Amino acid sequence: MVTRKQLRTAKRNGSFTGMAYTLAAIFMLVVIAAIGIQVGKSYYKRDTFTTKVINKERVCDRSDCTYLVFTERGTYAIKDAFFGAGRFNSSDIYGRIKEDRCYTIKAYGWRLPFWSKYENIDTITEASCG
Repeated sequence: MVTRKQLRTAKRNGSFTGMAYTLAAIFMLVVIAAIGIQVGKSYYKRDTFTTKVINKERVCDRSDCTYLVFTERGTYAIKDAFFGAGRFNSSDIYGRIKEDRCYTIKAYGWRLPFWSKYENIDTITEASCG
């Protein structure tokens, strides 16, 4: 336990500010590590399911376009991704998808509505509805 006398002595000697900066730096490293772990975990949540595609749409903003696939199970994105899918042909995959057909989808990531983030489709193959 640190006494008041020790705190006054630390303040006078200037070691208190050094200790405060050290604690702040440690706190920031912990926060950054926690955020990094959460982002990294999004690539490990994987799911495989069969569902019917209801609609599909290409949504663009000023700098980027996202292919969205609306299914009976939810909305998913098809995006080029080095991590997770290691794929750079999202336009080709999107072009092969037909509405009102069933597909087996392998997806990864998390759905984060606040940031308009969708699970990314890794692979999609046509399947029988049933």
